[in-house]
Amino acid sequence: MRHRHGLRYASGIFFISVAVGIASASYIGEIVYTYYHASFYIYPLLWLSILALSIYLFRLKNPYMFKAMGMRLRQSASWPRWAKAVNGLSWALPFALIVFYPADYSYLILLGIGCGNISTYLLSKRMTRIADGLKGYGCRMKREDKSEEEQEEQRNEGISGDNVNTVGREQLIVGLVSSSLLPVAVLVGSSSLLPADILQMLSRLFIAVAYASGGIYALSSDG
Repeated sequence: MRHRHGLRYASGIFFISVAVGIASASYIGEIVYTYYHASFYIYPLLWLSILALSIYLFRLKNPYMFKAMGMRLRQSASWPRWAKAVNGLSWALPFALIVFYPADYSYLILLGIGCGNISTYLLSKRMTRIADGLKGYGCRMKREDKSEEEQEEQRNEGISGDNVNTVGREQLIVGLVSSSLLPVAVLVGSSSLLPADILQMLSRLFIAVAYASGGIYALSSDG
Protein backbone atom coordinates (compact mmCIF):
# COMPACT_ATOMS: atom_id res chain seq x y z
CA MET A 1 0.00 0.00 0.00
CA ARG A 2 1.24 3.46 -0.87
CA HIS A 3 2.31 5.98 1.76
CA ARG A 4 -0.72 8.07 2.70
CA HIS A 5 1.11 11.30 1.86
CA GLY A 6 2.59 10.04 -1.40
CA LEU A 7 1.84 11.54 -4.79
CA ARG A 8 0.54 8.28 -6.21
CA TYR A 9 -1.65 7.69 -3.18
CA ALA A 10 -3.06 11.22 -3.55
CA SER A 11 -3.70 10.57 -7.26
CA GLY A 12 -5.51 7.37 -6.33
CA ILE A 13 -7.73 9.17 -3.83
CA PHE A 14 -8.49 11.88 -6.39
CA PHE A 15 -9.39 9.35 -9.11
CA ILE A 16 -11.62 7.43 -6.71
CA SER A 17 -13.38 10.65 -5.72
CA VAL A 18 -14.00 11.45 -9.39
CA ALA A 19 -15.33 7.93 -10.00
CA VAL A 20 -17.70 8.10 -7.03
CA GLY A 21 -18.87 11.56 -8.08
CA ILE A 22 -19.57 10.51 -11.67
CA ALA A 23 -21.35 7.30 -10.65
CA SER A 24 -23.45 9.11 -8.03
CA ALA A 25 -24.37 11.92 -10.43
CA SER A 26 -25.33 9.35 -13.09
CA TYR A 27 -27.75 7.53 -10.79
CA ILE A 28 -29.20 10.66 -9.24
CA GLY A 29 -29.54 12.30 -12.66
CA GLU A 30 -31.40 9.26 -13.96
CA ILE A 31 -33.78 9.36 -10.99
CA VAL A 32 -34.43 13.07 -11.53
CA TYR A 33 -35.03 12.48 -15.25
CA THR A 34 -37.34 9.49 -14.73
CA TYR A 35 -39.48 10.73 -11.87
CA TYR A 36 -39.30 14.53 -11.96
CA HIS A 37 -38.63 15.39 -15.63
CA ALA A 38 -36.52 18.34 -14.57
CA SER A 39 -35.40 21.05 -16.97
CA PHE A 40 -32.35 20.31 -19.10
CA TYR A 41 -30.44 23.15 -17.43
CA ILE A 42 -30.72 21.44 -14.04
CA TYR A 43 -28.46 18.54 -15.01
CA PRO A 44 -25.14 20.42 -15.46
CA LEU A 45 -25.66 22.07 -12.08
CA LEU A 46 -26.56 18.72 -10.52
CA TRP A 47 -23.50 17.04 -12.02
CA LEU A 48 -21.06 19.75 -10.97
CA SER A 49 -22.50 19.90 -7.46
CA ILE A 50 -22.32 16.15 -6.85
CA LEU A 51 -18.82 15.84 -8.37
CA ALA A 52 -17.53 18.77 -6.30
CA LEU A 53 -19.10 17.33 -3.16
CA SER A 54 -17.49 13.93 -3.76
CA ILE A 55 -14.04 15.45 -4.28
CA TYR A 56 -14.47 17.65 -1.20
CA LEU A 57 -15.51 14.74 1.03
CA PHE A 58 -12.54 12.63 -0.08
CA ARG A 59 -10.26 15.61 0.48
CA LEU A 60 -11.38 15.73 4.12
CA LYS A 61 -9.84 12.28 4.56
CA ASN A 62 -6.69 13.22 2.69
CA PRO A 63 -5.94 16.97 3.05
CA TYR A 64 -2.72 16.62 1.02
CA MET A 65 -4.62 15.56 -2.10
CA PHE A 66 -4.76 18.97 -3.81
CA LYS A 67 -1.17 19.85 -2.89
CA ALA A 68 0.11 16.61 -4.36
CA MET A 69 -1.95 16.98 -7.52
CA GLY A 70 -0.71 20.55 -7.83
CA MET A 71 2.87 19.26 -7.92
CA ARG A 72 1.97 16.99 -10.83
CA LEU A 73 0.46 19.96 -12.66
CA ARG A 74 3.55 22.09 -12.06
CA GLN A 75 5.68 19.27 -13.43
CA SER A 76 3.73 19.28 -16.72
CA ALA A 77 3.92 23.09 -16.81
CA SER A 78 7.72 22.77 -17.15
CA TRP A 79 7.43 20.74 -20.37
CA PRO A 80 8.59 22.26 -23.69
CA ARG A 81 5.98 23.92 -25.87
CA TRP A 82 5.64 21.03 -28.31
CA ALA A 83 4.84 18.62 -25.47
CA LYS A 84 2.26 21.01 -24.01
CA ALA A 85 0.70 21.41 -27.46
CA VAL A 86 0.46 17.66 -28.09
CA ASN A 87 -0.97 17.00 -24.63
CA GLY A 88 -3.45 19.86 -24.87
CA LEU A 89 -4.63 18.74 -28.29
CA SER A 90 -5.08 15.16 -27.08
CA TRP A 91 -7.35 16.39 -24.31
CA ALA A 92 -9.18 19.20 -26.11
CA LEU A 93 -9.84 17.85 -29.62
CA PRO A 94 -12.35 15.09 -28.70
CA PHE A 95 -14.25 17.50 -26.46
CA ALA A 96 -14.21 20.20 -29.16
CA LEU A 97 -15.77 17.72 -31.60
CA ILE A 98 -18.86 17.58 -29.35
CA VAL A 99 -19.88 20.91 -30.89
CA PHE A 100 -20.07 19.25 -34.32
CA TYR A 101 -21.33 15.84 -33.17
CA PRO A 102 -23.55 16.52 -30.13
CA ALA A 103 -25.39 13.21 -30.49
CA ASP A 104 -22.13 11.35 -29.91
CA TYR A 105 -20.98 13.39 -26.93
CA SER A 106 -20.85 10.42 -24.55
CA TYR A 107 -18.49 8.56 -26.90
CA LEU A 108 -16.35 11.64 -27.46
CA ILE A 109 -15.98 12.15 -23.71
CA LEU A 110 -14.73 8.57 -23.37
CA LEU A 111 -12.36 9.19 -26.27
CA GLY A 112 -11.08 12.43 -24.74
CA ILE A 113 -10.43 10.86 -21.36
CA GLY A 114 -8.66 7.92 -23.01
CA CYS A 115 -6.47 10.00 -25.32
CA GLY A 116 -5.78 12.68 -22.73
CA ASN A 117 -4.64 10.37 -19.96
CA ILE A 118 -2.55 8.18 -22.27
CA SER A 119 -0.93 11.27 -23.77
CA THR A 120 -0.12 12.71 -20.34
CA TYR A 121 1.43 9.43 -19.23
CA LEU A 122 3.57 8.96 -22.36
CA LEU A 123 4.79 12.55 -22.35
CA SER A 124 5.54 12.43 -18.61
CA LYS A 125 7.57 9.28 -19.17
CA ARG A 126 9.46 10.85 -22.08
CA MET A 127 10.19 14.10 -20.23
CA THR A 128 11.40 12.17 -17.19
CA ARG A 129 13.76 10.05 -19.33
CA ILE A 130 15.14 13.16 -21.03
CA ALA A 131 15.74 14.85 -17.67
CA ASP A 132 17.36 11.75 -16.20
CA GLY A 133 19.60 11.41 -19.27
CA LEU A 134 20.76 15.00 -19.00
CA LYS A 135 21.50 14.56 -15.33
CA GLY A 136 23.52 11.47 -16.19
CA TYR A 137 25.73 13.59 -18.46
CA GLY A 138 26.26 16.10 -15.67
CA CYS A 139 24.09 18.86 -17.12
CA ARG A 140 22.50 21.28 -14.71
CA MET A 141 19.06 22.39 -15.80
CA LYS A 142 16.47 24.78 -14.48
CA ARG A 143 14.10 21.85 -14.34
CA GLU A 144 16.47 20.02 -12.01
CA ASP A 145 16.68 23.07 -9.76
CA LYS A 146 12.92 23.28 -9.80
CA SER A 147 12.67 19.61 -8.81
CA GLU A 148 14.92 20.26 -5.81
CA GLU A 149 12.71 23.18 -4.79
CA GLU A 150 9.60 21.05 -5.20
CA GLN A 151 11.14 18.25 -3.15
CA GLU A 152 11.90 20.79 -0.44
CA GLU A 153 8.31 21.96 -0.69
CA GLN A 154 7.22 18.36 -0.29
CA ARG A 155 9.18 18.07 2.94
CA ASN A 156 7.81 21.34 4.25
CA GLU A 157 4.22 20.39 3.45
CA GLY A 158 4.54 16.84 4.75
CA ILE A 159 4.07 15.17 1.36
CA SER A 160 6.37 12.21 0.88
CA GLY A 161 6.61 8.72 -0.52
CA ASP A 162 7.08 9.54 -4.22
CA ASN A 163 9.44 11.75 -6.17
CA VAL A 164 7.85 14.68 -7.99
CA ASN A 165 9.07 13.21 -11.27
CA THR A 166 7.32 9.88 -10.71
CA VAL A 167 5.37 8.96 -13.83
CA GLY A 168 1.69 8.45 -12.99
CA ARG A 169 0.98 4.97 -14.31
CA GLU A 170 -2.50 5.27 -12.84
CA GLN A 171 -3.22 7.74 -15.66
CA LEU A 172 -2.26 5.10 -18.19
CA ILE A 173 -4.72 2.70 -16.55
CA VAL A 174 -7.51 5.30 -16.79
CA GLY A 175 -6.69 5.94 -20.43
CA LEU A 176 -6.49 2.29 -21.43
CA VAL A 177 -9.70 1.31 -19.64
CA SER A 178 -11.57 4.29 -21.09
CA SER A 179 -10.31 3.53 -24.61
CA SER A 180 -11.14 -0.17 -24.31
CA LEU A 181 -14.69 0.60 -23.14
CA LEU A 182 -15.31 2.99 -26.04
CA PRO A 183 -16.04 0.27 -28.65
CA VAL A 184 -18.26 -1.48 -26.09
CA ALA A 185 -20.26 1.73 -25.63
CA VAL A 186 -20.53 2.22 -29.41
CA LEU A 187 -21.60 -1.40 -29.93
CA VAL A 188 -24.27 -1.24 -27.23
CA GLY A 189 -25.42 2.17 -28.44
CA SER A 190 -25.85 0.98 -32.03
CA SER A 191 -27.79 -2.13 -31.02
CA SER A 192 -30.89 -0.18 -29.89
CA LEU A 193 -31.41 -2.64 -27.06
CA LEU A 194 -31.60 0.03 -24.35
CA PRO A 195 -33.41 3.37 -24.05
CA ALA A 196 -31.38 6.47 -24.90
CA ASP A 197 -31.22 7.73 -21.31
CA ILE A 198 -29.91 4.36 -20.07
CA LEU A 199 -27.29 4.32 -22.82
CA GLN A 200 -26.07 7.77 -21.75
CA MET A 201 -25.91 6.66 -18.13
CA LEU A 202 -23.98 3.54 -19.16
CA SER A 203 -21.35 5.64 -20.94
CA ARG A 204 -20.95 7.80 -17.84
CA LEU A 205 -20.59 4.71 -15.69
CA PHE A 206 -17.83 3.52 -18.04
CA ILE A 207 -15.99 6.77 -17.26
CA ALA A 208 -16.44 6.08 -13.55
CA VAL A 209 -15.07 2.55 -14.04
CA ALA A 210 -12.02 3.95 -15.84
CA TYR A 211 -11.19 6.39 -13.05
CA ALA A 212 -11.93 3.80 -10.38
CA SER A 213 -9.52 1.38 -12.07
CA GLY A 214 -6.75 3.97 -12.07
CA GLY A 215 -7.48 4.89 -8.47
CA ILE A 216 -7.44 1.29 -7.26
CA TYR A 217 -4.16 0.71 -9.07
CA ALA A 218 -2.60 3.79 -7.49
CA LEU A 219 -3.73 2.82 -3.98
CA SER A 220 -2.61 -0.79 -4.26
CA SER A 221 0.60 -0.43 -6.29
CA ASP A 222 4.01 -0.52 -4.65
CA GLY A 223 5.86 0.90 -7.65
